[in-house]
Amino acid sequence: MYRNKTEELMDYVIGEAVLDLLCESASVSGATVAARLVEMAARRPIPTG
Repeated sequence: MYRNKTEELMDYVIGEAVLDLLCESASVSGATVAARLVEMAARRPIPTG
């Protein structure tokens, strides 16, 4: 089980990045997952208010 919601969210987002790479038949490594996470963060709108 997760110790808190932050851990659960981190696993979810990392899993989403890995799934994106697998769907593209790209290699999965720490570096490619990290790069995908950066790309995903850049596309995410910044909440205001």
